Amino acid sequence: MLAKFQFQMPRPEWLSDCPLAADATLYGAHPRPIVTQSIRKGPHHPPLFIRPKSTDETVLQSTQNEFPALVAALTSVVETNRNWAILDAGANAGFASRHFAEQMPGARIVAVEAEAGNYAILRANTAHYPGVLALHAAIWGRKAGTMSVVDGNRAPAIGREWQYMVAASNSSNSKVVNRQPQSVTVSSLLKELCLSRFDLVKLDIEGAEASVFGKDAALSWLDGGFRFMYWEAHDDMVRGSEQAMINILQQRSITVVIPATRDSIYFACSHGISTDTCVAACTRWRSNFSAWLPPCFPADVPICSVLAHGLAAPRDGLDRISRASGLPREQLVCRKHRFEKQQRQLRVSAGSTLN
Repeated sequence: MLAKFQFQMPRPEWLSDCPLAADATLYGAHPRPIVTQSIRKGPHHPPLFIRPKSTDETVLQSTQNEFPALVAALTSVVETNRNWAILDAGANAGFASRHFAEQMPGARIVAVEAEAGNYAILRANTAHYPGVLALHAAIWGRKAGTMSVVDGNRAPAIGREWQYMVAASNSSNSKVVNRQPQSVTVSSLLKELCLSRFDLVKLDIEGAEASVFGKDAALSWLDGGFRFMYWEAHDDMVRGSEQAMINILQQRSITVVIPATRDSIYFACSHGISTDTCVAACTRWRSNFSAWLPPCFPADVPICSVLAHGLAAPRDGLDRISRASGLPREQLVCRKHRFEKQQRQLRVSAGSTLN
């Protein structure tokens, strides 16, 4: 069903005592109504909107796999309450923010998305969640004014919605899509929204990690401004960004944990979280994904490990699994064809659940 919907985003109640939060209107947060077109209303309540011929269904499937399991793991190892603050940076269509809101009622969720089309769907998908503040902005390492949204460098097999990047507004990149969003930093969001810290930071920002963790970045938030961090590396989009982020975190004695997965994802914990608790949370999270490991992966080896200092970022998925498990790479090259067949079957099965 294709339709046209209009939403008026309310001001989250948790901002009522924050005098600085009025500045958030600069980022398109509220109260201007938005109109979304050519979207399909799914069989969910509150309504879930998915754009046809886009990456939305793939992103939805990914978030359904990742984030309910992640939140369940976190709540199993640390005490949680209704006042958790969560940053969803690179919120895309808002699927992860919805999961956070549903699993942690009362949480204060800041969903940041730079691309205008994605932002419109984000607002539509979070309009019925009073704890979500949706911001049309670009997470960056420093305040840099208006940013450009740039088409990414991946082949658009099913759509471009998940690969938009941001760049400085003076970028000469021929793939510039628009020059709308304002830059924000994690530190500036904490200040402007009167938050002392984010309990969970989720970063999926298509290479902007190179700026967020760059040499000129505002990094004060790393010293007490977060508890847990999930991020997806995009070294294929901005070469060197994965290593730069690892280096900055380790230089500040932040625990960086690598899970046994071919995907370029990491988990990190602040100084207030013990290394054992950090690894335990990661292990409980990734225990839901054992089917994605090589078929000969032993059941009694780690699936999450602290990333050793001084090592180069993993060169591929098999190297990631080797680092996390402590197994030599050669031991993981087992029954290669069976593993590839297993992956194809899992993808087909995942796709059939969406139809």
